Amino acid sequence: MNCNDIQEKLARALVLSPEDARHATDCAACAGVAETYALLDVALDPERVLPPDGFADRVMARLESEGDARRFIDRPWVTVLLVNAAVVLAMLNVARFIAGVLVASVGLAGVR
Repeated sequence: MNCNDIQEKLARALVLSPEDARHATDCAACAGVAETYALLDVALDPERVLPPDGFADRVMARLESEGDARRFIDRPWVTVLLVNAAVVLAMLNVARFIAGVLVASVGLAGVR
């Protein structure tokens, strides 16, 4: 096994064979990678970070108090405004396309 294979096993948290484990402790590069992943595992341990007491109750109370609040985009007038804007832009795009076709056909007719 080479260092890349062992470091890949360390990254995937796979069990190392006794030979690989010996290499991981003897090799400076692999030992550094093993230490980094060990520290990362400790830092990311979900049991280390617990929410404060009453956190869930406060969140649920806030959700209940804001239950009637609607998002900006959910308001009917915003939807109507956006649909109208899309229709106007589509019509302008069609007009631009037709104008481009007409200009091209007039330009070709003048060449003859």
